[in-house]
Amino acid sequence: ASALNVANALSDFGVLVTYGAMARQPLKIPNGLLIFRNLEFKGFWASRWLRSLPPARATKLWNGLASLSIRGKLRVPIHRVFPLPDLLSAVQEAASEKRNGKVLLDLRA
Repeated sequence: ASALNVANALSDFGVLVTYGAMARQPLKIPNGLLIFRNLEFKGFWASRWLRSLPPARATKLWNGLASLSIRGKLRVPIHRVFPLPDLLSAVQEAASEKRNGKVLLDLRA
């Protein structure tokens, strides 16, 4: 449903790039968006792209991301933190579609 909402918001000849499959459901795109609006749908697999980078470029990318993170410019929503002994509960929570952020493990516990 979210992909369809984004597709409907695109202008003609727009491109929708999907890089995740959190809902674990196939995209359902009406033919009219392809035919009459000439939209394109592409997939992006970050791991494959990263492996294709020259080492110097990958290092520059990771250093830039680390710098942004250190300065507090990158924020990731945290749904819940579980102590390590609750690993099974953490995995079950991570698989839930009702979470609103990352599920983390606290390795100090």
